[in-house]
Amino acid sequence: MPVLASFTRKYILGAASATVQRFHLLQPLPYGLKINYSKFHGSMSLSAMSKPILYSYWRSSCSWRVRIALNLKEIPYDIKPISLIKSGGEQHCNEYRDVNPMEQVPALQIDGHTLIESLSIMYYLEETRPQRPLMPQDVLKRAKVREICEVRYPQPVLTSKTVRHVNNLSYV
Repeated sequence: MPVLASFTRKYILGAASATVQRFHLLQPLPYGLKINYSKFHGSMSLSAMSKPILYSYWRSSCSWRVRIALNLKEIPYDIKPISLIKSGGEQHCNEYRDVNPMEQVPALQIDGHTLIESLSIMYYLEETRPQRPLMPQDVLKRAKVREICEVRYPQPVLTSKTVRHVNNLSYV
């Protein structure tokens, strides 16, 4: 047995180690480091194996929806805050425009994909992670939940676009 163990260590494990050293992509990466292979292999990336990243603004009602859904479904995630006010709005910077060309929050990077609308994010979470469902089983009740989700009751008051519009109004 010692001869076999020595052979395995020297030739099989040694060859595997040499292969890893020659091909830097096979080496372990620190947590959170992302390699995007999308140019060559569709949307495959190492981010598919890490926690989802939610690009969010604390005052955005659409971001609230996604945070609530993630928490109810007990999905661990990281938040990357995007200020809609600081420096004219961080959502307009080139770095965030690469994440969401619409320059709006929320955006969720999950499973190697980026989703940019709160309802589509919630439907994706519901369909890909059926444990702890958000929607009722009854078809009519599900339709009623969707009706409620379509209503954006606090949005007109909370959005930065509305605040800017009100600030720019001149009263005679």
